[in-house]
Amino acid sequence: MFQQACEIYQNLYTVVRSRQETGNGSLVSGMGCFVAPSLVLTANHIHQECQKSSDELMAISAQGAAFALSLVWKHDIADVALFRVVETISHSSRSSHPPARYPKIGPKIERGMSIGYLARIHRNNDMGNHESHLAFFSACASIYFSKGDFAAKWLLSGGFVEAGFSGGPAFHLNGDLMGVVIGSAQFQSQDAHRLVNVFCAPLVSPVAGIEKTIQQYLTD
Repeated sequence: MFQQACEIYQNLYTVVRSRQETGNGSLVSGMGCFVAPSLVLTANHIHQECQKSSDELMAISAQGAAFALSLVWKHDIADVALFRVVETISHSSRSSHPPARYPKIGPKIERGMSIGYLARIHRNNDMGNHESHLAFFSACASIYFSKGDFAAKWLLSGGFVEAGFSGGPAFHLNGDLMGVVIGSAQFQSQDAHRLVNVFCAPLVSPVAGIEKTIQQYLTD
């Protein structure tokens, strides 16, 4: 069902991470998405975590190239940020072509809408070596948290989520970019007498209306 959208985003996604390890040897890391040739959309809290260690963010494209990023716009409540590529740190060793298209910003998310999202899954293989691969998921927008204009959140019921998913694109099956994964939230299912299950599901911040901001920084 999401084949068309997956073909778009598998070329546009990035890993967004700090350029240096933090004091405990770990990296601030999440996801992002190219929304224009030089602009990357991601979650603002990744940038905030990076600032705590006085570090800067970089993006690693789907083709393996690495870029230095500079913040151009953010919305603290919506937890969304837009970065410009300011320097190529390393080129890809794999042959690649520029994306044929960048995502169209979609309308507002509605209850019951199927939303796709992607992330890199990190696991140790049978030999104990670390591996990662890109995975696509889909879930239903079900629970709405209203905090004013451009600050609403949608919970994707039944969706899988783990550390490192933040910043990834959330999209409609037609390929429209609908939002940014900004974390997770717990919700409960229960019958009339007892709690049945506690679920952890992705939380998405919608981006309807952000196209004017993107256009502004394309022309600056």
